[in-house]
Amino acid sequence: MKPITRSCLAGVLAVAPILLGSGATAANAATDTSVGTARSAALHAAASPIRIKNERSQLCMEVNQADGTSGMGNGAGILQFTCHTGAQQQWSLFAEELDGAGNIRYVSFINARSGKCLEPNQADGASGMGNGTGIVQFTCHHGLQQHWRQIYLGGGHFQFRNRRSDLCMEVNQADGTSGMGNGAGILQFTCHGGAQQQWSSA
Repeated sequence: MKPITRSCLAGVLAVAPILLGSGATAANAATDTSVGTARSAALHAAASPIRIKNERSQLCMEVNQADGTSGMGNGAGILQFTCHTGAQQQWSLFAEELDGAGNIRYVSFINARSGKCLEPNQADGASGMGNGTGIVQFTCHHGLQQHWRQIYLGGGHFQFRNRRSDLCMEVNQADGTSGMGNGAGILQFTCHGGAQQQWSSA
């Protein structure tokens, strides 16, 4: 299997844009017996880490370092902060499921510092299904709540739609800075395509 690297990005954009590039091929798909099932096998290599920047705030996604575990624990919240080179802002893409043509259907996002994956908080009172549920990191387990579909919006920008909740990742607009400040949380909300739901590589 080939790693998913940024060098693959140019070729992929013409057919199926993927934020972090794609090394998935039809040959990979032929060995993936989990395609179309609720849980895909861990078959596809992660990409080289990059930063993920919000279009509206121009700040980057990172794990909260002030959560009591220095950003290493399960349940640490995801927020935005001035873009820097720290590992807490580095994310790799992992292909969770391919379609029959070898195109990536769902990905997970793995933090370079903690090695944990992004998911909606399942202990939010709505079992991770509600608007406003915070995005947290948790041990990678390949469950549906860790699967995200990348929806290309043009201009290098993407939405990230959660497979389980069908809601999109966005910056909290009710944080006191209208979603523009350092420390504003990342949550899920009904998909609408606004700039607070648009993400690109930085």
